[in-house]
Amino acid sequence: MTNDADMLEALVNTGILLSSEHSIDVLLEQTLKTARSLFGAEGASLYLADSGMLHFRIFSNPVLEDKLGPEGVRKAYKARPVKIGPGSISGYTAYAGESTIVTDAYNIPGDAPYSFNTSFDKSSGYKTVNLATVPMKTRKGKVVGVLQLVNLQGLDSFSDTAMRAMEAFGAQVAVAVENATLTEELKKAQYETITRLAAAAELKDPDTGDHLRRMSEYSRDIADACGLDEHTVELIYYASPLHDVGKIAIPDDILLKPGPLDDDEWEVMRTHTVIGADILRNPHSELAAYARDIALCHHERIDGKGYPSEIKGDDIPFAARVVSVADVFDALTSRRPYKEPFPAAKAIEIINEGAAKGQFDPEIVKAFLGIAGS
Repeated sequence: MTNDADMLEALVNTGILLSSEHSIDVLLEQTLKTARSLFGAEGASLYLADSGMLHFRIFSNPVLEDKLGPEGVRKAYKARPVKIGPGSISGYTAYAGESTIVTDAYNIPGDAPYSFNTSFDKSSGYKTVNLATVPMKTRKGKVVGVLQLVNLQGLDSFSDTAMRAMEAFGAQVAVAVENATLTEELKKAQYETITRLAAAAELKDPDTGDHLRRMSEYSRDIADACGLDEHTVELIYYASPLHDVGKIAIPDDILLKPGPLDDDEWEVMRTHTVIGADILRNPHSELAAYARDIALCHHERIDGKGYPSEIKGDDIPFAARVVSVADVFDALTSRRPYKEPFPAAKAIEIINEGAAKGQFDPEIVKAFLGIAGS
């Protein structure tokens, strides 16, 4: 299995790739290949949900395919529809809407709400050691299928980050399946894929998803008010939710602290910009390149007193300057563990003062004030 930083980088690029794939067959093949690589699994299978049942769709296990050949695998794997509910591991996962981790397939406790079906192992000569079954949940919480990974390396010692990444991957696939089957919702689903990935960095904060949506909408509106072309506005809208993806590496005692941070804690917190840029390094698309600039530079200041690099003025990418205003405005108007929300009028006043003091780009703030007052 890849390390946590590489995994997050791969998830970013995978989310963008899967979101843009229109062919359901190609999409599912990419899903299994990526899942096995990311999580160190020998095999993977995928089921889609329909009318209270899970229907087998695709299977991949190079170890077994080398032994039996593709036709031999198909004969051994006579998959029948599985009822969603307690009983089977995949059916229970879809029913519960939560991942099911089985570290010893042949020693599942008797009181577990599921059991392991040994028929495939018996017919194929394969030995299943462990399984991780992940629900594919849409943005509305509906389970559209399950992804099952078999014989994962080091499953019993997976980090919390790896487990959160697995959940995020299941959500990515769910959204990508929606893309392929409902092409008219492609752009909305792309955005949801990215926001779910970004939220993986802060899953313990129940308000993260709402913050990301609001902030990205503010970013889009500000960019539009600045007169940018439609394509650039859209790039900023889709890339902005990844601004804090580097927080995946910030310790929980700092990230979730209910009060103000001390100087040492702030030094650690500030590293999320560099970590985010590292996760997004070597971008393979224009969208990922925008996301990297935003992650690295959204805490820089026009006067050069920001972080991490103390760059100033036009040296700060324009998209990052836009997102810095949107992010601060949403933070000011949102309830946090250590503060009550400011009224919008007060938040606008603070943003305006920030421009006067060199924190924000005055022209971007001018555009923001134009829409904030409307």
